[in-house]
Amino acid sequence: MTDDKNKKLQGNVNPLTDEGLIIEKSDIMKKKRFSNLSFKFYSWFCWIYLLRSVVMLILWYLGIRISFFQMVDMHGWNNFEFFFSGILILSGIFLFMFYWNRYNFIKFRGADRRKPLGECNSHYMAKYYMTKTADIEQLKNVANIDVEFNEDSTVALSESNEDEEKEEEKVTALYAPQNLDLHLKPHKRTLEQK
Repeated sequence: MTDDKNKKLQGNVNPLTDEGLIIEKSDIMKKKRFSNLSFKFYSWFCWIYLLRSVVMLILWYLGIRISFFQMVDMHGWNNFEFFFSGILILSGIFLFMFYWNRYNFIKFRGADRRKPLGECNSHYMAKYYMTKTADIEQLKNVANIDVEFNEDSTVALSESNEDEEKEEEKVTALYAPQNLDLHLKPHKRTLEQK
């Protein structure tokens, strides 16, 4: 019976050649290293998270000790100018934030600014990029698009094909992110009327 137990404990390890040891099974060792690193990371995270409250207690204690030393031991409570200037600064900050909050409440009262802008249809997109609506519709149905940047703030868009022999139809569109005047030029009349 002891021989059976020894065989079960040894598994497939050859005692003469040490073949079959767990250290030679790289897939098991990778899983073990990964689980060890994961556990270490989790443990350090928990330790730092729990240590944060201890650090906060120490900082509060130091703050109270320094305040007590400054106010009581050094007779800081006798310094009226210090308290007056501190109260004046805090009151100024409070009043500024209070009136800024009221101003924003009155200005944006009843306005729901979380409304979606809606879908951009092909007509508006073609108008913005100064191209044809049919070209935009054509590009919507293409799986891959090649983009060529030109020097005159335009791009040439074409369907990317694996067949080089096919004649490519190129769509020219305005691309001027650095010069918005080019985009807004056709819309200037509309913007000026508003």
